[in-house]
Amino acid sequence: NLLKMYRTLYIINGTLFEEEGTKMRTEVGVKSKKRMLLGAACLFFIFLTSCGVSDYDTTTLEMNKDGTVTLHIREDFNENLYDIDELAAMNEEEVKNYNATAGEDEVIIKKCKLSDGKIAIDILYKEDNDYYNMNGNVLFYGSCDVVRGAGYNLVGKVRSISDGKELDQKTWKSMSDQNVVIVSETIDLDLPSDILYMGEGVTMKGSNRASVDTNGSSNLCYVICK
Repeated sequence: NLLKMYRTLYIINGTLFEEEGTKMRTEVGVKSKKRMLLGAACLFFIFLTSCGVSDYDTTTLEMNKDGTVTLHIREDFNENLYDIDELAAMNEEEVKNYNATAGEDEVIIKKCKLSDGKIAIDILYKEDNDYYNMNGNVLFYGSCDVVRGAGYNLVGKVRSISDGKELDQKTWKSMSDQNVVIVSETIDLDLPSDILYMGEGVTMKGSNRASVDTNGSSNLCYVICK
C-alpha cells in the first residue's frame, strides 16, 4: 500500500496515529486509505527541485479545465515521525509502478516544499479515475451528460445557490455542458467555474470554491458548476 500523510495522520510500524498522541482513527482506517496521501513522497523530490507554494492554505482538490485534477496538500508535518529515506523510496516506487501499469505520466508530483513544519505538495492526476485508483476515494468530474450516462441522477440531491430550490427532473434533463463534481471525502474544492447547485455537506467558500464535509461517512457529496 502507498504510505501517505494527510491531515496529520501517521503510520508507524503498522499503527495509525494522530500527531498529538495515540488516539486511533478507525473511521479512516488503513484499508480505505481515506486520509493518507503521499506525504513523504515529496521528500524524495525536495532534493531535486525547488518549488513554490500556491495560494492554497488547506488541502484542496482543483478541477482543471482540461479534465485533469490537481491535489494540493497543505498540512502540518513532523519529520521526527518518519524514516525519510525509507518512506521516500516506497512512495517513489509506488508512483512509478502505478504509471507503469496505467500509462506514462498518469500521476505526477508537480510541486513540493517543506518549510517551518509545513508541507505543501501538488499532485497532478490525468483523470479522476487515477485519483480514485491511487487514493481509494470516489471522485467524478465531468459534464452532466457524462454523469447521466454513468447512471447518476442528481434530482433532489442538490439545491440551487440562487433560490435554495431542489434540482427538479425537468431542469436536470435540460443540463448538458455544466460540470459535476462528486466526492466521498472531506476536502476543499476549487472548481473551474461558478457553482450553480450543491448538495448536503457542501459549504461555499467563494463563487467557485467549496468545502465538503462528509461527517465521517462514505456518503457522496455533489456540486454542479457552470
